[in-house]
Amino acid sequence: MKRFFLIIMFFIFVFELDAQVEDLSVQKNIFYQDEYSIGFKLNNNGWGMDFRKGFGINPHKKKMYEIGFNIIKHPKEYKFSSVHSFSSFVYGKMNSVMDLKVGYGHQFVLYDKKEVGTTEIRLFYFVGADIAVLKPIYYIVIVDMSTNPYTKTTEKYKPSHQPLLIDKKASFAKGLDEIKINPGLYFKVGTSFEHSKQVKYIRSLELGIEVYAFLKRLEIMAQIDNPRVIVSVFASYRMGSIIYNKKNKDKKDLNF
Repeated sequence: MKRFFLIIMFFIFVFELDAQVEDLSVQKNIFYQDEYSIGFKLNNNGWGMDFRKGFGINPHKKKMYEIGFNIIKHPKEYKFSSVHSFSSFVYGKMNSVMDLKVGYGHQFVLYDKKEVGTTEIRLFYFVGADIAVLKPIYYIVIVDMSTNPYTKTTEKYKPSHQPLLIDKKASFAKGLDEIKINPGLYFKVGTSFEHSKQVKYIRSLELGIEVYAFLKRLEIMAQIDNPRVIVSVFASYRMGSIIYNKKNKDKKDLNF
């Protein structure tokens, strides 16, 4: 009797496993898999976030739209600790830079997820427009150390400023009325490893390369060459959801 019970349980387990595989396969062939997701990204020169919306063309291809931003840092930024306050600053930095972008691209499935809980490998690319927003950085500088307390002023970086005379960075609000923009284009390519254990959710790790080309050099640091073209490597983690839309009979699927 015990053996019979174990055999029945075994067949139920196999049936349920096959049902999961078939369910995933059927969904991919009967429905367009649209998706939306948000990603948190680390670059070798900063960090950022982006939001994506994808529309299924066929089970192995999607057209994708994204909007996002990056904080861009110069590779030669080095922080100094102030001897006058419990703070740190990048000596010689003229502007903080945030990059805003909007792009269009495609996503392709290289290795399909055959069953729930396995990993699907995807290739994606984006091209689009971006705008670098440059905000001047102000420092609180000591101009007279003979007084008590020291006499200080708020200024942009000057070559005459010595690190020991800089107290700290001024408030972020200082310089907002002097913002400049620098338009450009970007290209992104990467690989995604989607590993969600639930059919309707997206959990993926992305690795890739981004290339930014701006109209003018990004004036980040003083007395150092500033780039006009930036190449960066990134790692991103994405979270999102799948939206199933029944296939329109008037739509013709592309070959895959």
